Parts: sequence; structure tokens; C-alpha cells
Amino acid sequence: MVVACIALAVALGGTGYAALKLPANSVGTKQLKKNAVSTKKIQRHAVTGAKIKLSSLGEVPEAASAEAATYADKAGDALTAGQATLANALAGGFASLLSEHPGPLPLTASFTNSGNDALLFEVSGSAYANNPGKLLAISVSIDGIPRGELRAYANEGSSHKTLPSTSFVVTRLASGTHTLRLDAIKTASLIDTNTDGNDFFSAWMADLPTGMALGQDASEPNDTEATATKNQPCGAFDGLPYFIGTISPGNDDWIFENCGGAGNARLTLVGGPLMDVYNRTTHALLASSVGTFSTTSGSFPFFDVRVHSSVSAAYTLLETKTDGSPLRVGRLSH
Repeated sequence: MVVACIALAVALGGTGYAALKLPANSVGTKQLKKNAVSTKKIQRHAVTGAKIKLSSLGEVPEAASAEAATYADKAGDALTAGQATLANALAGGFASLLSEHPGPLPLTASFTNSGNDALLFEVSGSAYANNPGKLLAISVSIDGIPRGELRAYANEGSSHKTLPSTSFVVTRLASGTHTLRLDAIKTASLIDTNTDGNDFFSAWMADLPTGMALGQDASEPNDTEATATKNQPCGAFDGLPYFIGTISPGNDDWIFENCGGAGNARLTLVGGPLMDVYNRTTHALLASSVGTFSTTSGSFPFFDVRVHSSVSAAYTLLETKTDGSPLRVGRLSH
């Protein structure tokens, strides 16, 4: 009897299973409960990128790093391109002449010019005064001709001061090897420049197109004799025997050389421009469109000098005696 009941139950169960079996492809999204499909129920590699809504995914750490690297590469490319553009603009490139070189002055450095129109120089350094209340000045010369200056003021003595760096342009420099030199300037009373191993100096240069390199100098406007820049090169009055400026076509520079005395004076204009030289008192024209001028009478008056040029140029006007010595003389009465 028991066996018969068990057989009947099995028979009925088999009949029920057959009745509940679903046909193929008959289950859709409506038949699935929410969260019915768990991670374990998904076949490996069954979900591909085409079936994923990408905007719903967050950024993984590796992707963030990769994107940052891409931006870095782009920035690096831009910097490289900018450097290339600058290098092309500089025509002949860039050269470091002195790099944090310790003193004392004088210091020299050699460089080669391949015939470029203009050379841009940047020079920096430090110095100290032995006594308080003195000017500090360092002359920067090319082949012995002053072309730039560093200047500062020392309120106290024996204290090293960083001088503001100076930038200047040199034009019409011949091809070949040249020498840059830094000298500490001292005069009778006002300028007291001293340097030692605790002072450091740097200098670099770059080739530039002339039109890009030159601008107005600090003496503008001095375009007429009435507005001439007063320059006092007499060493006896703490003057320096040179004047530095820039000039462009159609723009005259007038310079009043406020030093006269015994001996013969020489004016030398370096850098390409020409000058007209006048007697300041009589307004007589002494020389026209010259690069050098010397007196021969045994004395020299105050001069008015008109500097002019057909092209943009940087120049130095040197004022010495004909024997090359400084103008350390007393003034004539005018």
C-alpha cells in the first residue's frame, strides 16, 4: 500500500513539471523581478562594451592618469613649439657668458658674433661701498668700449648689494671673436664700487633682429638742441667719459657735452650712427656727419652733439683726450 502511494505521488509530480515548463524565449524584462539577475548569474565575458552606456561609468584612476599624461604631452609640445619659435626669432640663438661667477672684478668673457644686426645682452651682479651714501656702478664694455651699466645706491657701507640687472643692445659689431668685460667704477667722491669673492655675476647674450631689439632710451625726448641731454664727462666732477643711447631713423639725439678745458678732446661715436658737432657757445658747426672728431687748438669748448642714423642703432659716445686719457680737467668759463 505504501509503495503504491509513493508511485502515485511521483507520477503526479512528473505530470505537474511537464505542465509548468516554459517554452523557449518566452521570458522577457516584464517577467524578471527587480535585482533578479545577480552578478554570479552573469556569464563571464557576456557583457561587452557595445551593451554598456559609457556615460554611466565613472573615470577609473588609470584613465585619469592617462588623461593627465596626454595634457602634459600637449603642454610639452606647446612649450617645445614656443621655444622653437623663440629660437627662430632669435636668429642665431642664445649664449651664456657668465653664470654666477664670483668676483672680484674685473671679469671677462669671450663670445663670437656671426655678423648679426643686433646683439642683446643681459648682465647682473652685486657690489658694496666702503662708506655709506655712495653710488654703485659697474661698466659693461665690449672690446674696451662701454656699452651698458649696472647702477644702485648704498645707504650703508660694507654691505653687499644686488644691482638691478641691465639689458642693452650692441649694433654693427663685426663678425668674429669679441670680449665682454665688467669693471667696478670709482670716481673722486660720488661712486665707490667694490667687489670681492662674495659678489656674483651673470651675463648672457642673444641674437635679435634690429627692429625687435631697439626702443627709446631713457634720455628721450632730446630731439632738438633746446632739449639736449646734459652729459658731464669730466672726471674731476665725478663724470664718466661716455654716453650710451639708442636711435632710430628720423629721430635726432642731441647731447650737451658739459665739459671743457685745456688739452685736445676727442669724440668717438661707436655703433653705426653719425654725429654733427657744434660749439655750444657760438653754435658754430665744427664737423658734420662724422664718426670721430678731435680738437687741435690745445683747448676744447662745451660741445653740442647731434647724433643721427639712417637705420635703428645702439651707440656709445666716447669723450676722452686725444691721447686717450680721461677728461680730468677743470671747466672753462662759458
